Amino acid sequence: INRILSKAKKLDIKLGEVISLETVRKVEKEKKINLPESYIIFLTRIENGGIGPYHGIYSLEESISQSELTEANLDAENSYIQDYDIEDSEKEKLSDEDFQNIIGETISIFFEGSIDVCEYGCGDFFRLILTGESKGTVWSYSYDDTALYNLNVDILTFFENWLDRKLDEQLNPNKKYLAEFSCLEFGENTHYKPIID
Repeated sequence: INRILSKAKKLDIKLGEVISLETVRKVEKEKKINLPESYIIFLTRIENGGIGPYHGIYSLEESISQSELTEANLDAENSYIQDYDIEDSEKEKLSDEDFQNIIGETISIFFEGSIDVCEYGCGDFFRLILTGESKGTVWSYSYDDTALYNLNVDILTFFENWLDRKLDEQLNPNKKYLAEFSCLEFGENTHYKPIID
């Protein structure tokens, strides 16, 4: 925690307000959920929404509200453990309607036991798993595709990896950050591969 706060201070980043543990417990009781410990630490010691990767980190209230719009059952068991996608050769055989139906089915199952925490942009988001074997990990998903990627990090590491990138930008202002699967940059997923000029 101190390391993250120190990096944010070095970058002159104004973090959002934190919330109390009592508030977190009240939300957990109301929604019948048990939030991952790393996420609780983030909310109560780092920020309850505000600055962060891409379009920033959602507050707990925003995350819950966003998830309720999708009618996801937040206390349901999330069954995803590893990356999921349909092979391109299989996608090519599907009609547009069938492909959209599969996306809808995939996302609705994935949404169970998870909440959005950050928007990447262009219909891509990051979701935090609340239940099951992957509890506490951040995942990337898109409303336009069937791909689901486990970043294999919790929200504290996700946020700290973003701070590390910001620090690197200060040291190397002319550096280009090109990569395959760039949305996975702040995690530890092997699909992420920097492109060297």
